[in-house]
Amino acid sequence: MKPKKSKIKNYDSQIFSTLYRAKRPLPVKKIADRVGISWPTANLYVDRLNKLKVVKIKKTVRLKKVEIRPDFLKKWKKQLYA
Repeated sequence: MKPKKSKIKNYDSQIFSTLYRAKRPLPVKKIADRVGISWPTANLYVDRLNKLKVVKIKKTVRLKKVEIRPDFLKKWKKQLYA
């Protein structure tokens, strides 16, 4: 029996770490710069994390700001320190 593949990929965890360290919403472009990937790749992974309910996207006229969902952060911290 094959082990289940995690839904979280490497860029997902790097984006999550970047947002966690920032402690504030960041535009996708800043996330891309900090992780070292292109804007389209960052955008793809941010949308993926949004579908997994890990992050929340706030769209403004010119920017798409991303932050970690508070409910996900609580669950994550509970698992981390359990």
